Amino acid sequence: MSGGRAWAALATLIFCSALAAPGGAAPPLVTSVETSSITPLPEDRVRAAIGELRGKPLARDAVRASLDRLWGLGLFSAIRVDEVPKPDGIGLRFVFTTRPLIRDISWEGKPGLDLAEVAAVAALAVGEEASPERLARAEREVLTRYHENGYLAARVQIRAAAVPATGDRDVTVSLNGGEPAKIGEVRLLGETGMPADKLLKALDLRKGTAYRESLVRDRVRAAEERLRHEGYFTGRLTTGKPDWQPGTNRVNLDIQVAAGPRFRVEFEGRQAVSPSALRSRLTFETSGSADQVEQEASALQVETAYREHGYHWVGVKPRETRDGDVRVIHFVIDEGPRVIVESVTFSGNQAVPADQLAKDLETRRPWLFRRGIFRQDQLDHDVGVVLAQLRARGYAEASVGPAQVQFSEDRARARVVIPVKEGPRLIAGAITFDGARVFTPREIEAALPFKRDSPWESQYAADGQRAIERLYATRGYHGAVARFETGREGDTVTVKYAIEEGDQTRIGRVLVRGLLLAREDVVRRTLPFQSGDVLLPDKLLQGQRRLADFAAFDGVSIDPLRPPPDPFADVEVTLRERKPWHLDFGVGYSNADGGRGFVEAGHDDVFGTGASVSIRQR
Repeated sequence: MSGGRAWAALATLIFCSALAAPGGAAPPLVTSVETSSITPLPEDRVRAAIGELRGKPLARDAVRASLDRLWGLGLFSAIRVDEVPKPDGIGLRFVFTTRPLIRDISWEGKPGLDLAEVAAVAALAVGEEASPERLARAEREVLTRYHENGYLAARVQIRAAAVPATGDRDVTVSLNGGEPAKIGEVRLLGETGMPADKLLKALDLRKGTAYRESLVRDRVRAAEERLRHEGYFTGRLTTGKPDWQPGTNRVNLDIQVAAGPRFRVEFEGRQAVSPSALRSRLTFETSGSADQVEQEASALQVETAYREHGYHWVGVKPRETRDGDVRVIHFVIDEGPRVIVESVTFSGNQAVPADQLAKDLETRRPWLFRRGIFRQDQLDHDVGVVLAQLRARGYAEASVGPAQVQFSEDRARARVVIPVKEGPRLIAGAITFDGARVFTPREIEAALPFKRDSPWESQYAADGQRAIERLYATRGYHGAVARFETGREGDTVTVKYAIEEGDQTRIGRVLVRGLLLAREDVVRRTLPFQSGDVLLPDKLLQGQRRLADFAAFDGVSIDPLRPPPDPFADVEVTLRERKPWHLDFGVGYSNADGGRGFVEAGHDDVFGTGASVSIRQR
């Protein structure tokens, strides 16, 4: 439990004692609510979080709810509630210890990397807590990003300076990226299997190339894939710890190779499907294994390839032999005949004609450019298609399948019968709502995915439940819960929704991340919301679109689009600024003017306002 939460628990105990007065006396009346802090408070938000306590009997649950809302603001490290005796009741004094929050972020030094990338990694936000732990984490993450990109001599320091008369902090990020390291010697250790020079060529880690962890990782993976493609299915390449030499700023790499045995794959009895199509289904290269289990898995994949070509009766058995030092994996294939669909019929359907049931089937007789091959997986899918079609027509209790297949004596033709049991056709009847106060029944019914007297599908009640909860979210009721009960009156389904609306979620802090040149006040002025407003996802999307219209920003995201069901939730505005200066040019030719061209220079963030200015010369 944090120190602040401990104070909250202590406050609750105080109120428990007050309410347990001897003789069962009525709790005192709250006559005043005061706030106290050594630093300025956002009074409107704090008062809104405390709620209406004045003029009501002292109640433990009400004070506990106030404390929960206050913690949700994210502004305090400790809260204490004092009782102040009054002649006509009792006063409550909320004593706050505010968290140190970031007021401003400035950047200095030579970053080396794109500063927007560094800011995104640090993820520091104006308005968030400036605790030593948070700043140290940002420092570590930025330094890690430098090392990943080869800036192994980089230095990062993040300092926080207290702002007089407030609890805020001004943060300065000092960067010294230095020069990126280069790749030095690359050594292969162990048994390479294939010639070492070919493996080094596949690695393509040339001396003097800029070192990056991702580059080494990708090239080692590519070389491992090449090794396995050459038949070393169990081959492994692993990279040791990079050996960085500060004096030369070079990184020497030792790569351990374990090639393992070499394999060769042969297909026996293959005629209908090309070897390349079958090889693409083998799992050895991706799994890095060629044992009996993996051979059986590859055999199943080969069978699948055949069945996709209509060879329903195919059988594939693996076996392994040796050819000197090479291990040979044989896939013995019994292709069987290719199966063609002779007919597709339905049984048991009464209300829906067979031609309508069959209109979306993939399993069909051959015709013109349609091959008409029989595939069991396709038939199973078609059974689901027919079932979905019936339920969309209102046959909510319909059942379809399993399909019955009869093969000809030569096993080359298939006659398919799909059993259908339609059941009664149901329609939606009366729809009622209990507990709805924010919306009228007409407004809620308009949001449902079904209407009265329309064909009924079994999932409609649950779909309606989600639609109601989404509707409430548009007004900020992110904790609203809808429950449903369905009933039957003949062939009519009635639905009753019980709604617990809960309380609205409001915006706590608006945290702005990624600011470099752009001014914070310009960003906040552009947003259609502020702290204390009801948290509406549509407003968040509107703010995201507005900021995206600024040429100064390369990327904008605002979260959370699915807010938690809490009294207050923080909104995070994450920006990625592009380099402000740009130079564009172009050339062309026309019969009227002959050759022509232009040069344009511009700046997309004038004085941090997001405004653009440019000069073009034709």
